[in-house]
Amino acid sequence: MDSNDREKIRRYLVNDEIFKKINKQIITLEIKDVKDTNERLGKIRVRKSGPAFTLSFHSGKYLINIDLVPNSDKDVYLVPKPLSSKNIPSHAKSKPNRYWRLSFYDFEKDMLQTEKYRQVKPIIRQLKKFRETQNWKSIASYYIETLCFHHLERFETRESHTSLLFTMLENLHKAFEIGCIKHYWVKNINLLENIEKDEMMNMKRRLYNIIKDIRKQIIEQPNDLYIIARYTCKYL
Repeated sequence: MDSNDREKIRRYLVNDEIFKKINKQIITLEIKDVKDTNERLGKIRVRKSGPAFTLSFHSGKYLINIDLVPNSDKDVYLVPKPLSSKNIPSHAKSKPNRYWRLSFYDFEKDMLQTEKYRQVKPIIRQLKKFRETQNWKSIASYYIETLCFHHLERFETRESHTSLLFTMLENLHKAFEIGCIKHYWVKNINLLENIEKDEMMNMKRRLYNIIKDIRKQIIEQPNDLYIIARYTCKYL
């Protein structure tokens, strides 16, 4: 799935205008088909009221009206979570528990089954373990997954798991530097926006020192297979 595919899915989920146009075209084609294949019905009149159409024709002495209403059956997954974004308007913040968020869980689960994204599943697990060893409770699992999705979208990587894990640690450090991990599906949402500046600074410094130490050990002990693992496992 490339960026164009992802953008199409995003528009699919958040924009109903596309479906209104599609349904209107479908109804127009159906009306044409009825006119072309049912000459016995005589003249068919078409009336439009809002998004609906009414077909009117005579059958014998009876006037028959058929209402056609555009309708789309699309799966949208919502989760009932309070709003936390700093960009939410004040009138919405007053009733946070009444709002739902789009959930992309099923899309992301399917992505992780594809050849391109499947390789990052063990990396996500290792990054979660790394987060736990550092006690970074403000870094949700979803932030880690999103960071990996962004990386694989930009690069056709064939790195080893160890190399890719180190790359993602570097990417996480860059995210701490700029204080931003963009939502994978809704670009104007920053997943890190609610983390306090001091906490972000501490995580950035800590991760910088870890990356520096890993690089040093790779040079000094190139045959040591557990250099990164020591930071992701409490028992090494």
